[in-house]
Amino acid sequence: MNDVRELRRLLGTHDPCSGTVMDDGRVSRAAEAAERMLAAAPADARVRRIRSPRRRWTTVAGAVTAAAALSGVLVLGTEAGTGPLAPPRAYAEEPAPLRVESVEPADATEPLLTLAESAETAEDAIAAADGGDVAYVRTSRMDLLMVNGGGDGPDSSGFVPAETESWYAPDGSYREAYRPEPPEDLRGDHEEHLEILDSGPEDRTYPAGSLLEGMRPEALPADPDEAAEAFARAPLNGGPGGEHDPEDLRVFMTGLDFYHDRLPMGPEERAAVLRALAERPEFRYVGRADDREGRSGLLFEASVESDGANPALRYRLLFDEDTGALLYREEQQNGENPIGERLSAFGLEPPVLTSYVTYLESGWTEDLESRP
Repeated sequence: MNDVRELRRLLGTHDPCSGTVMDDGRVSRAAEAAERMLAAAPADARVRRIRSPRRRWTTVAGAVTAAAALSGVLVLGTEAGTGPLAPPRAYAEEPAPLRVESVEPADATEPLLTLAESAETAEDAIAAADGGDVAYVRTSRMDLLMVNGGGDGPDSSGFVPAETESWYAPDGSYREAYRPEPPEDLRGDHEEHLEILDSGPEDRTYPAGSLLEGMRPEALPADPDEAAEAFARAPLNGGPGGEHDPEDLRVFMTGLDFYHDRLPMGPEERAAVLRALAERPEFRYVGRADDREGRSGLLFEASVESDGANPALRYRLLFDEDTGALLYREEQQNGENPIGERLSAFGLEPPVLTSYVTYLESGWTEDLESRP
């Protein structure tokens, strides 16, 4: 495939096949489709590495990697003759929780609408693309990584901190840079997985026409209801024609992540996001907090119970009080996985902070080489 690691971007932190039961027939059809896709991919587009904000890696072979991705489960495999597909090498201790100046959790509607008004008038908000039309986003992030030895094989788990940069051009070309930190606090039987885990930074550019092009969304509508609909149509939610309910919190958050990971948010877009959030009764205002870069903002959170296919989760979003910009988001798994690998198999116990993203910089550039 073009970049199996890019499947992290496709799948995000959510299951795009939520509620789908993968029986043997579905898995077989997915494997056949994956084999056809792999056979059609150019030789120089085969991937060597993959990274995921979900909680699992499975060492299996060949086209099953793509088959599992098609079925909504991210799988790590080996490519014949090239050695293992290696995730980043960086492990670190589980991040400490945010320091929150807690208040009694309150309805989020009024503070979110106040933030929306601030966003519309913020002087430092990202302006329209004057000097270029290539979208640029830089982040610092952490993902929980699990390596499943398969069968009676050893398992490992750890937390992967990294800095990322991405550029998305209108013609479908894009560039991604990924810089993991050195390995720390390897857990489980990691000695068995060092060949897979020992991998370094990556900076790759993909031309228009690549297998996974189209990752840059259209501009986010300024109307909050239309913005929520756009979130539901995000590729990792099924794309155009997908049957995903914009009222579903998992679907909403998947789309919100997708847009913020790929596009700068101008004043109208920021306001639309905040007003769309204000219409969701799940969100509560929980106080002021500092993100992992020391920036202060207003913190909101929402929880969703297990639906039988996905675990119970808690989402947190931190917004700058003056500009309405999203500074930080995180996801915490509050219960065991109903299906698939269980956290306990990797020495983990809910609740577990499974991913966070700190948004450091965004803007518009003239090409895939420049920065704002």
